[in-house]
Amino acid sequence: MMMDTDIDDATARGVARCLRAFADQLGPRDKALFERVYTPPLSRYGDRLQAIGFTGMDRVLDACCGFGQWTLRLAGLNRRVDGCDIAQVRADIVNALARDLGADNVEAVRSRLETLPYEDDTFDGVFCYVSLPCTPWKESLAEIYRVLKPGGRVYFTANGLGYFIQQWMEEPHKTVHRSPRFFTALTLQNTLEYEKSGKSPDMGQIVIERDEMRAHLEALGFTVAAMEDEGRIDLSGGAHPPVSFFPGQYHGLTCCYEVVAVK
Repeated sequence: MMMDTDIDDATARGVARCLRAFADQLGPRDKALFERVYTPPLSRYGDRLQAIGFTGMDRVLDACCGFGQWTLRLAGLNRRVDGCDIAQVRADIVNALARDLGADNVEAVRSRLETLPYEDDTFDGVFCYVSLPCTPWKESLAEIYRVLKPGGRVYFTANGLGYFIQQWMEEPHKTVHRSPRFFTALTLQNTLEYEKSGKSPDMGQIVIERDEMRAHLEALGFTVAAMEDEGRIDLSGGAHPPVSFFPGQYHGLTCCYEVVAVK
């Protein structure tokens, strides 16, 4: 089982091997993202997980696991970790990298968040970083509730309108392959369409404000244990202070926020 340590030479070599092995299946944007999320120090992922209490669980789901940077940290802190992602190549990369690094308690599969391939009451914890707003989020939260054991907890992040104004005004991580302004315009369209018809976004996100999120969680039966600006929840009593990756506010508007809720 992996230990929750900073990235080391073995991890760097494993990432490089996966980049070579899957090079023909990854576009420029995905390659850049893969490299960026594994930029050291990886301790920032472990600190966040310990701050939110995602340790010592029998079985955890990393929902929308991407390239596995959170999955592998979860594997060092919990008995068994499942991952799922809408892209088969990402699930394959997570499995390959886990094998390369000796994390034999990891298994990733291809799945949409709103139609998870797991039995009811399966997981002690569900972790979903960044990706919930990229899905039909109400249906996705209902699925998360279904697969959580009673007393299980979910952690996720979501974005209010301030995040997309910041994307439009400052254009962070803009490249020839990524336009934050296009992403913002698409997200606003997605939000209107989802509110009107429940249509799932094909690309981009959905704006979800805090009050709407809290009300929907409580309607599903969750108890909201914490809801704060991204990177501000610390249930460790200061033993593992988390580091924020995104601004929580932008010009007085909610930007990125995080939630811990209990079934």
